[in-house]
Amino acid sequence: MAARTESFGIFVSCHKGDYRLARGCVASLRFFAPRVPLCLLVDGGFSTADIERLPGVQVIRRADVSDPWLRANSFGGFGYSKLVPFWEGPFDHFLYLDADCVVLGDIVGRVTVPGGDVVAPDGGRVITDEAIIGEHWYDCSLLRSNFPEFDPVGWPFFCTGTFVGRQGILDLDIYRRLLQLQVQNRKSFMPESRES
Repeated sequence: MAARTESFGIFVSCHKGDYRLARGCVASLRFFAPRVPLCLLVDGGFSTADIERLPGVQVIRRADVSDPWLRANSFGGFGYSKLVPFWEGPFDHFLYLDADCVVLGDIVGRVTVPGGDVVAPDGGRVITDEAIIGEHWYDCSLLRSNFPEFDPVGWPFFCTGTFVGRQGILDLDIYRRLLQLQVQNRKSFMPESRES
């Protein structure tokens, strides 16, 4: 993994099935934010040469991730590659976009770089009804029993297709524990709505 080279940049993630969308996302970024460095998070072994030829673009693939656990567990589906920038990558602060996002206008001028927390585009929506949380995201009682220091109710929920973050604000050990809990309790984290 290359050392951090910029204090702010944009990550776009993609897999083979949505690479054509990533090309559109990157094209919109090169048009509206031509000088902002980009990093493509690639989940899979397909060619991204056409995007790599663009100015200011870097690529991170599974093999580029230095932490062995992140390398083994952050690729291969479920959108986990979008979490890699919290621990590795070329930017201290970043805007993350899913491949199906298209930028129309000066998005960078509207980005507020967080001092500590992740910033959702609309601030998120706080949901306190545990039945709704359980239907769409996760089993609150399971989280309470495994993370007694954390109350899983009362936090903002938001679409993770667009957010602003800062490297180093999330504890990798807690993420490891959460992912292991998800693997052991798939139904509690993958409800019918598939929004987990």
